[in-house]
Amino acid sequence: MQELAIRAVPVQVRCEFDDYQVVVYETESGEELTAVGSLLCTEGECVLHGTYSQHKKYGKQFQVTFCEEVLPTTPEGMKRYLVSSGIAEIGSATADRIVDTFGAETFQAMRDPIRLAAVQGISETKAEKIVVSFKKCQELHEYVQFLADYRIPSGKTQEVYQKFSGIPDALSVLQSRPYLLCMCEGITFAMIDAAQKQRVGFDPVHGDRICFALSAVMQQNEQNGHVFMQKEDLFEKAVNILRIPGCDQSVFFPYLQAGLVYLVKNQTLIYDCGVLYRKPMYLAESESAEKLLSLLWDGQKQKVSQDKINAALVEAEKRQGLVLSKEQQNAVSYALTETVSIITGGPGTGKTSLLQVLICAEEMLHPEGKLTLCAPTGRAARKMAESTGKVAVTMHHLLEIRQEEQEREEEEELKLSTDLVIVDECSMVSMQLLYALLKALDKGTRLVLIGDCDQLPSVQAGNVFADLIGSQVFPVTYLTKTFRQKQGSAILTNASCVNRGRGRFLWNTDCMLCQTWQEEDTLDGLLQVIRALQKQGISSKAMQVLTPFRSKTKLGCIQLNRVLQELMNPKTAGTVELLVGSRCFRKGDKVMHLENEEDVSNGDVGYITEINQTERKLTVLYETSVERTYTSEEFSMLELAYALTVHKAQGSEYDCVILPFTKIFGRMRQKNLLYTAMTRARKKLVIVGNEETLWYASGNRMERRNSYLGFRLMDGNRMRKVAHNKRKSRPKTVI
Repeated sequence: MQELAIRAVPVQVRCEFDDYQVVVYETESGEELTAVGSLLCTEGECVLHGTYSQHKKYGKQFQVTFCEEVLPTTPEGMKRYLVSSGIAEIGSATADRIVDTFGAETFQAMRDPIRLAAVQGISETKAEKIVVSFKKCQELHEYVQFLADYRIPSGKTQEVYQKFSGIPDALSVLQSRPYLLCMCEGITFAMIDAAQKQRVGFDPVHGDRICFALSAVMQQNEQNGHVFMQKEDLFEKAVNILRIPGCDQSVFFPYLQAGLVYLVKNQTLIYDCGVLYRKPMYLAESESAEKLLSLLWDGQKQKVSQDKINAALVEAEKRQGLVLSKEQQNAVSYALTETVSIITGGPGTGKTSLLQVLICAEEMLHPEGKLTLCAPTGRAARKMAESTGKVAVTMHHLLEIRQEEQEREEEEELKLSTDLVIVDECSMVSMQLLYALLKALDKGTRLVLIGDCDQLPSVQAGNVFADLIGSQVFPVTYLTKTFRQKQGSAILTNASCVNRGRGRFLWNTDCMLCQTWQEEDTLDGLLQVIRALQKQGISSKAMQVLTPFRSKTKLGCIQLNRVLQELMNPKTAGTVELLVGSRCFRKGDKVMHLENEEDVSNGDVGYITEINQTERKLTVLYETSVERTYTSEEFSMLELAYALTVHKAQGSEYDCVILPFTKIFGRMRQKNLLYTAMTRARKKLVIVGNEETLWYASGNRMERRNSYLGFRLMDGNRMRKVAHNKRKSRPKTVI
């Protein structure tokens, strides 16, 4: 089918999701055109390149392959452009006078302050401001056209412009060295490289291509959870993304070596302990180790007698109406005296009770002291606050950092004025987040870290909690006695079997196995389980489906949510729904919020209570009783939550968990993941799969993350001990 080029003006944005848009345009002939594609213009005149197609549900559509912004030629179009482009000092009246004065030469006149100053109501000063602002608009327009060649959304234009604004003739530089765009967040090496490979004169071993390929592999390495990388592994993975048909991969190795030398020389990468780090991650690991050792060796232990601590413990237990086990009492004692202490235990081992007694005893011993409670996620922080009756916040909120960046925007150093910091759900703390916390602590601050070392590590890079425990540098209390669920609970028995890699699974009404093997059977079995639970009177709100994958299979989170929506909230006559790209939201849908805000946290779950189809708005009532209304620009903050990934559910608990778990999940059949999923269930767990897969997972620990935090702690602690012993053994000078 022949590709058409149609000049048009956007009238309405029907939906905008990630890089997929549906926009209604008005053509030069006055006809209405519904365009579908990515990187569509939503303001000003443009030329749409593409072909018509017939959608079985939505009818005739124009499939856009490329959208080109153009300057308008009609008087009305030029006036609209001047007003809508955000040019300084120009409102509708000024735009009218400029276009009426210069007509077809309007855009030439906009570059000449002398000509503009001749227009009524425009002074010389105002004319100068207009010209500067117009030139910036034109530059941004040129950037949009340039970035479109690399399929980079126009929404990134301002960010790219600001990033390179300090470079003279920046656009020309980027046009000659496009891989520099990889320095902007969200613009990947693959995006730039795909376009560059189509260019005439493409050089596969260009210095920029080599260096940014190395950087891209290092970044991907961190996204896979690793803190550092071996040189051989780095080169192997870099060759995989650099290779092109007909080119022997051995050609790249000398260029990779030269690129690596350059990156190490300018400290983009750091070579230390025989491995390679990106600089931010190297600083996070090395300085975190140093800061922790400084707290341990240089911090002030609490000068409180053991008798006072014992008395405070007894009184705190009495006030809280609790009786702690010996191991719990030891944990509280360490937390009250040591500068750094660690508490680890599985579900139901009394971490919450211990925390309540610890806080009570701390307040008795130090009534004027300041206590800070925090956790890596909003849900974990809220759970902490509910169980203690104290204020608890996310670590991001405490440290004034953005969720996605893991570090503060401001240059000045934040210092926390507090005596004791207690961090819950520490298995979810990443290397960068630990570093941000430690930088904010003073020497006199005590730190208590609580978590379950058998759960999944952080989504971001690092193996922090396990490394801290494994270093054997800090006092660690292992909670082993189960309190929360009655002894013999099938959920805990089976979770223990998985964790230990041995034992015998116990199946009963608390923990059930629906035996399936293949993907289709597992999906059918899962749906049958949900229907059976509904017949037993278990509400949809009490159920939570968890899955190892986000996508990739029919049992992935995204695909499951579409199926479960039809089962748990089917469309009936009168159902109010809102289409957002390929997604559909209905009144009554279970949804999850995906960003941290003041009143709503990343991971909060709620239900859609109202949908306004005309204004394209929807309202969600969260389980926290917070009500939040979303506009079309904010729909990306929401997703259906009938099914969640195990990673997303970490730190939460549900009355009834349904877990599909078969060989289809491949490398995700891991001990930590399965254990974490099983221990999310409070009352009932239903696994849809088979024992063979469960036993496979119980013997399959996840890939060891590359991290030297534990090594640095052990080595640094040893060196400090040696120095300390030398000072002690030095003979005293006799005068």
